[in-house]
Amino acid sequence: DYIYGQQITYANYKDGKVDMVLYTLNDENYTHKKEFYYSNGKLQEVFFYKGDYKYGPFKRYYDTGDLYLSTTFKNSKFNGPYTYYYTSGAIKEEGEFLNGERNGEVIRYFKNGNILEKLTYVNGKVDGMLKMYHENGNLEMRQRWEKGTVVALIDYFLEDGTQTLENGNGVMKLYHDNGTLDF
Repeated sequence: DYIYGQQITYANYKDGKVDMVLYTLNDENYTHKKEFYYSNGKLQEVFFYKGDYKYGPFKRYYDTGDLYLSTTFKNSKFNGPYTYYYTSGAIKEEGEFLNGERNGEVIRYFKNGNILEKLTYVNGKVDGMLKMYHENGNLEMRQRWEKGTVVALIDYFLEDGTQTLENGNGVMKLYHDNGTLDF
């Protein structure tokens, strides 16, 4: 059988709906494309196999059909640039995977597109300076991290830009959404 011009090697059904489809792309080098589906019929994820390993483009979707994650596989591990998305299509996070772990600069965004935080990963652990921002775009804090552990809070700013902690000295006050002091 064929779907969209590609030979179906295997299809799995659950409650009368397609759950997974395996396409043969090249029998000689055992190259396949695998698709998984949500119970509502929307595509959940799609990736490729070469031999026993996942390789190449990978996409995962929300159950609404909107793209959630786009990256690549190498030897069955995430490898290369990646982007996570909000259901709106706006970018939620972008960075790079190396052997299945975040590595290098990662930028996370608010739904409005402003930067939420910038940080660096080394072998899957936060390492270096983390900068976190208020939703209005103003800097909120700077922290120093080493091998996944925060070692110093450097600066802290209120949403209006007022600095309350400088070079680790001063006062940091956190507030609940309703305006009451957290501690």
